Amino acid sequence: MRAIASLTTAVAATGLLAGGCFHEQVVWPPTPADIERINNAGDSNNWFRVDYVEPLATAQGARIGYPVAIESVDDQRIAFRNKYGQIHTVPTEMVKGVTVKERAGGVAAGAGLGLGVGALFVGGLYALAWVLSGPDDPSAPKSTCDDACVARTVVPMLTIPTVAGAIIGYIVGGRRTFVLGRGLM
Repeated sequence: MRAIASLTTAVAATGLLAGGCFHEQVVWPPTPADIERINNAGDSNNWFRVDYVEPLATAQGARIGYPVAIESVDDQRIAFRNKYGQIHTVPTEMVKGVTVKERAGGVAAGAGLGLGVGALFVGGLYALAWVLSGPDDPSAPKSTCDDACVARTVVPMLTIPTVAGAIIGYIVGGRRTFVLGRGLM
């Protein structure tokens, strides 16, 4: 039982790390191509977060509500556009970077984790059946379950957790942080 629990924990940790957060250092100042790439990454998943140097950036009036894109960057200020189309600027030294969701990594990690859980479940049932069946008895009636019967049983046991894991992975999603601000992160 401990081996199954350890294996499940290892598979879960691997899945969470595979769909986790990635950091990418962006050259300073960001080029227009970098800004476009960051904006496209945020736009494709409809999720964009500004990471501040100080957690309470509102004290300096630097908090941007509902940011959706970077408009411009210079040595002194970074301009962000919010979902209402308003442009807000903040001092560059207050911004560490921006984080966007990458749902593909979350889907892959969730599906892999779900498949691992399904495989553990099927393997556990097989091991349980093997232990409970005891030694082969030649006088016992032959099983009526052929390969198609086994497939109709095993395939849903693998498919359902895989699909559920992919859906949860899509919702949670992985994250990519583009580090700005001269590598403060």
